[in-house]
Amino acid sequence: MNKRLNILIHIVCWVVLLHLLFDIVGLYYSFHELFIERNRIIDDAFLLIPLLIALFYTNSHFLVVRLLSKKKVLYYTIGLIVLYTVFLLLGYAIISLFIESGFLFRINKRDFIDILIFAGLTTIGISTSVGLIKIVQENSLNKKRAEEEQKKAELNYLSSQVNPHFLFNTLNAIYYTATEENAPKTTEAILRLSEIMRYPINEGMHLSNPVSKEIDFIRDYIELQKIRLGTTFPVKFIVEQDAQDIQLAPFLFMPLIENAFKYGVSRDNPKPIDIHLTVTNKKVRLYVKNYKTVSEETISNEIGITNLKQRLGLVYAEKSVLTIVDNDDIYTAQLEIHL
Repeated sequence: MNKRLNILIHIVCWVVLLHLLFDIVGLYYSFHELFIERNRIIDDAFLLIPLLIALFYTNSHFLVVRLLSKKKVLYYTIGLIVLYTVFLLLGYAIISLFIESGFLFRINKRDFIDILIFAGLTTIGISTSVGLIKIVQENSLNKKRAEEEQKKAELNYLSSQVNPHFLFNTLNAIYYTATEENAPKTTEAILRLSEIMRYPINEGMHLSNPVSKEIDFIRDYIELQKIRLGTTFPVKFIVEQDAQDIQLAPFLFMPLIENAFKYGVSRDNPKPIDIHLTVTNKKVRLYVKNYKTVSEETISNEIGITNLKQRLGLVYAEKSVLTIVDNDDIYTAQLEIHL
């Protein structure tokens, strides 16, 4: 509906412009003389309108969207200079060709070029503004959708829990019982589980969290898995962190890490799980590698991966790349988020 309305607005604007040209420069009479009376007289608007329309949409729908919106100001400036130069040269070449073919214009070539220069600059200003307004509106809409999806995910998560406070109180009771019974492994497992549960409830309500909290959450999860599988289980978690205050949407890493433990663990023949997280000011990269113990089809249909792709599309759109590779016995997943 919004797309149709946008198209309608553009059509109305161009119709109004053409109507003004009909009234102001006598474009109607030029049509009449050229096509009905067969006079070889052309109004300059015949050439200006197609050129200006091409300039407008090339700038607003290509250069602004592909370059300026991604903060590639230098490339946008170069592209705009090239576009404007081509616009002027094309206008000059077309009017020269018409004049050489015997057509007459109500203004001379010099005046036409002056109008072309002024109208081109005006069109660039208007089309840049229109393109930026469109981008702001789309970003606002995507943000609203992301917030709605985040709230929906939060509600679904909370509704799937029996009662978080009840579970915390129960875990505390079991924790103190295990302490009194001198069961250190049970005590540690309960403590890790409590921290893992606390994070989604306390921090999952936010649209973004510091990446350091996500790293701590991953460490708690891995330690809990080691308690289950044994401390000698071959899992490697490497963090290269050059930036401390990066903000990310929560729980983007866990579906990939959970899959590694869910589908890559065999007690009879333990194979290593490698998790490598790199954090810089410009990019966050997570790499997960595990040996497959289930079929490729089972992994590819995992609901967690599907939900992850949907969230990435809403929150980070073109700023994220998720690559999953299935070999015969190895499964790798790599998530890159450009900030």
